[in-house]
This record gives sequence, structure tokens and C-alpha cells, in this order.
Amino acid sequence: MNIYKLSQKEITGYDTFDSMVVIAENEENARKIHPNKNVTIIDGKWQHNEHKGERWYEELPEDEKKQFIHEAGEWVSYKNRDKIKVEIIGISIKKESQIITASYNAG
Repeated sequence: MNIYKLSQKEITGYDTFDSMVVIAENEENARKIHPNKNVTIIDGKWQHNEHKGERWYEELPEDEKKQFIHEAGEWVSYKNRDKIKVEIIGISIKKESQIITASYNAG
């Protein structure tokens, strides 16, 4: 596994992430990690999962799913993740992808 620094200048201002350091198998997988641990990928968008487990979205009734159909706006959109700058900065002995640290601009 590699250690990557990811940074972005697409989404700026208060309540946004500007960078993070992650452990991932490759650059493509690093780009699929959102700096907010409470965000996951649903229908090709970043979605807040509110600590409800991996299958929380699928288990919701259809009428309740609508409230979660919005892109988490604190990081580059999932479809624009190619705009994230990725730099390899080291190698890890860890076997799982994870966030090491993230930089958040609180407002």
C-alpha cells in the first residue's frame, strides 16, 4: 500500500477540505476516498452516511431516500475527482485503505 497526499483547489471557502493524506493501493483508489469519514459513494455521488452502516441507504424506504440525493459539497465532486492532485509520499505496511489526516477549513 502507498501513502498519498491529495489536494484540491476546486471547492474552497469555509467548511471545505483542501487536502488529506491517505493509505491506498493505487492513485485511482486514493481518489475514491473522501476526507470526511461519514461520506460514501452512492449512485456516483458522495453521500453522507450518518454512521448507519454499509447498507443503510439500500434499506431505506424509497420516499426517504430523496433526502440523501445531494452531493456532499465539502470536497471535489465524485465525477470531478480527476481534478484532485495526487502525490505519492511514501509506502505503508498497512493492508487497508484509510485516511491518515485531513485539512478542514471550518467556518
